Amino acid sequence: MISKKILFTGAVAGFSGLLAAQSRPNVLFIAVDDLKPVLNCFGEKQIKSPNIDKIAGMGTVFANCYCQQAVCSPSRVSLLTGMRPDATGIYDLRTYFRDKRPNAVSIAGCFKQNGYETVARGKIFHGNPDAPSWTIKYKKKPQLGHFDKKFGRAVYDYQAPKNKKAFIDEMLREKKKCQATGKKMNYSKIRRTVAKNGFAPPYECVDGPDNMYIDGELAIEGVNLLKRLSKGKKPFFLAVGFVRPHLPFNAPKKYWDMYKPEDIKTAAFKTRTSDPVKYAYNGSGELKSCYSVPKKFDEAFHRKMIHAYYASVSYVDAQIGKLLDELKRQNLDKNTIIVLWGDHGWHLGDHGMFCKHTNFEQATRAPLIIAAPGYKGGQVSRSLTEFVDIYPTLCSLAKIKAPANIQGESLVPILKNPKYQLKDFAVSQYPRERYTIMGYSLRDKRYRLTVWFGKSLKSFNVPKESDILAGELYDYEKDPDEKFNLYKKPEYSSIKQKLWKEMQEYFKKSAGHNRKYPFGTPIKTEI
Repeated sequence: MISKKILFTGAVAGFSGLLAAQSRPNVLFIAVDDLKPVLNCFGEKQIKSPNIDKIAGMGTVFANCYCQQAVCSPSRVSLLTGMRPDATGIYDLRTYFRDKRPNAVSIAGCFKQNGYETVARGKIFHGNPDAPSWTIKYKKKPQLGHFDKKFGRAVYDYQAPKNKKAFIDEMLREKKKCQATGKKMNYSKIRRTVAKNGFAPPYECVDGPDNMYIDGELAIEGVNLLKRLSKGKKPFFLAVGFVRPHLPFNAPKKYWDMYKPEDIKTAAFKTRTSDPVKYAYNGSGELKSCYSVPKKFDEAFHRKMIHAYYASVSYVDAQIGKLLDELKRQNLDKNTIIVLWGDHGWHLGDHGMFCKHTNFEQATRAPLIIAAPGYKGGQVSRSLTEFVDIYPTLCSLAKIKAPANIQGESLVPILKNPKYQLKDFAVSQYPRERYTIMGYSLRDKRYRLTVWFGKSLKSFNVPKESDILAGELYDYEKDPDEKFNLYKKPEYSSIKQKLWKEMQEYFKKSAGHNRKYPFGTPIKTEI
């Protein structure tokens, strides 16, 4: 049996934006970069996340939600357009999705077409701001109160004097070279040079106010926008994209002090699986190429990284609290849908890896919480869900007709009844070998089947078993840490065949994709 409506919802029932503005719900759309579901409301009791927990208390936690590709741009484009990577054509960080799908309507664009004021601050799309989505001009990075405009993005991450000075000095050197040669400034080159010199650590702890780092300023901007939007005549769609806990894990000292180093537990399994597939693993490249790190990651490094990640989560949680407080101050809390999501998971030392960039559970499972007026709070759903489901859900809640080509299913039945099982499986994918190989991963309630294809998998093809280059199968009931690859085990052959048939059915149903070989634009490092 496959998903009840595996990919397509078609039109969402309801009015198309003809209700009076006062009765139409606002949307507060909160994105948190690289946030995995290590949150108190997801059962991680060590984490201090009272404000995200507050949203959970107002709404529904989707405990088994999966992204479509575990890296920023493909995941965000998929979520924001309601289409999977094979439909958007976005598998990398460089390609602007409108170069592939010029007529795509984003979630915000759909609300804009239906009379909403739409505005974003921080990281929503990756890179390109996508001007067609917003009625108010998009601004990605606010000007920090202490921000040196002369040096731009080269110094906004770090506030420890030695780190900041190293970036400024290298920025000046690079600027001088560029003036002489006529070339453009290369920030990635600057970062790599500073990292090589030892002044771009993957974490920083400095005593100071919340707005010493960018997320504190984003919270201030979000609060000011809520004040402004509360005075408008239109309902609004406000998107705020926080940066932490993306690397570097920089947070004010008070958030580090929330956790005792001796209480931090590292991953239980830090090696590769039995019968490992080489395509399955990342090389922690984002961490190693862009930051000053030791050659070998020992136990102390693992513990420090996890401590830093936790501090960053609590720091962002505090900024989210400021938005919630302002929402209530402006009497907007009773008529505002709140959506909180992290764009994918993150490896914190499990399998010996850091960063995202895989099809494993820790990279593909991501947090999603939705609180909507008129629906119960404090609910937890165990149903399998996917990021493509967010678009039709918001349209349904706002009584807006969704575009016919989106590929998700409305989660409203789950908001009504958290025991409702929406899907039988979720699908993620990830490219390897400079985008010449693609791995598709199907996750059901108990198992994960991941199969890797090369150039034999062409546009519109339903793959055959002979197309498979390598495979993985994990049993989460017996092996939650993914220690054992069961793909070649005879006793699991019937399970493997069942999941394989479901994956073939997935390909049959995913009409309209534009998958081509190779799958994307080769790049050296994915951030």
